[in-house]
Amino acid sequence: MNARGSALGLLKLLYDQQGWMHGLSSVVFLMLGALIATGGDPDPWSALFESPHWYVKTISISALLYTGTILISLAVMWTVQSLSSPGTRLARYVKTVVSAGVEQWHLADARWRGFDKIVEVWPAPNLFVPDAASQTGGWRPTDCTLHLMGKFAVSNRLTDYHSRFIEGLDPQERSKDWPKFMLVNHPESKLDAHLLRLEVAETVWSVVKSAYLAVMHEEQGRELLFRCVDPKRQSDKPPVLDLTKNQFPNSFCLHGIVVTSDNCVLALKRPRDTDYYPEKWSFSFEEQLAAEDLEPRAGPNATIETWVWRSVMQEVLGNEYVDEYFNVADARVLSVALEDEACGPFLVVLIPISCSSDDLPAILRTAPDRQEACDHRFFSLGPPFDDLVRAYRRDTDFEGTGLHPTSRYRILMMLTTLFPRYGVEKLLSRSV
Repeated sequence: MNARGSALGLLKLLYDQQGWMHGLSSVVFLMLGALIATGGDPDPWSALFESPHWYVKTISISALLYTGTILISLAVMWTVQSLSSPGTRLARYVKTVVSAGVEQWHLADARWRGFDKIVEVWPAPNLFVPDAASQTGGWRPTDCTLHLMGKFAVSNRLTDYHSRFIEGLDPQERSKDWPKFMLVNHPESKLDAHLLRLEVAETVWSVVKSAYLAVMHEEQGRELLFRCVDPKRQSDKPPVLDLTKNQFPNSFCLHGIVVTSDNCVLALKRPRDTDYYPEKWSFSFEEQLAAEDLEPRAGPNATIETWVWRSVMQEVLGNEYVDEYFNVADARVLSVALEDEACGPFLVVLIPISCSSDDLPAILRTAPDRQEACDHRFFSLGPPFDDLVRAYRRDTDFEGTGLHPTSRYRILMMLTTLFPRYGVEKLLSRSV
């Protein structure tokens, strides 16, 4: 062991084993004894060091040196632990990986942070302090509640786009203008109880789709997004990203990360005919919030249990296998975030299943949202993580179609949660 390691080990011993408490107690008694030895001198501190008795001086100097050493050791150890903690290291790393689009926003909350093409609104408070039962950080599904706050009123800026979009639909498409649910407030988390409150409002598919197309294809689409998200936008200042004032419709989505029983991560290719990011590769799937997910199992408000269970059934395991291979209580919500492109909010959910990567391909074909020929890949989830690092760094050839915009963030959150002290920021920065 080198000198630095030995020194840190000694400091950690002092810090962790509470030897400092005994040390300070001893100092108090030593100092009291020395004061008594001075015979009640009116200037005891001078008497200690000017005493003719050698043992008084020795005790006083030893006590002060011991006290100073303990306090300095504690200060150094606290600083080292703070700077080298996974959360601090990761926060510094994340700041270096931000897209130009995210940098255009002024974030309403100082705790929010940009990463790649997303804005992280609220990470789970216990990512680095895992749940003792599961050894995995994050919110349990039963800790996350959904609250329906009414219906969303379409902004005047978007009514023309919506009307033209509706006119272009055939009668069958108009009849299927199904409900969508958008996040309308900043998530609230009670850190002491590890609870997450999610407030949503009802809108419809045509409103969300027409607004998305306007932002993506109109000449001034980006400025339209800014004006809707920040109705009081000043052209000489960055737009404020504040969900409480947002007038741009979105569809709240669950972005699931599937981990198999043999420690492999599932990547799925999105269908060609999907509305968003066709043929992009996801780690592992996306599923929007539906009306049936808001039916509470107990109490006045729904949790996300139904949403998580239905998502895994629809996208991965199918109705025949979902209860056999998946326990919704094992899922963990890692964070709430937004996609920069259209301010689409989503939950990142870690989904462990008891099915192996050898058996899963055949089961995937039974899932309602999977095509008969389901394009998929598995990535080993274990040191040295070379496959995942290549995917994260976009060095992997995903048939030329690339990754879903949130896939890199999901890789980061997954490794952070499962391997909190592995040095994820260094891992993902290295060459393989």
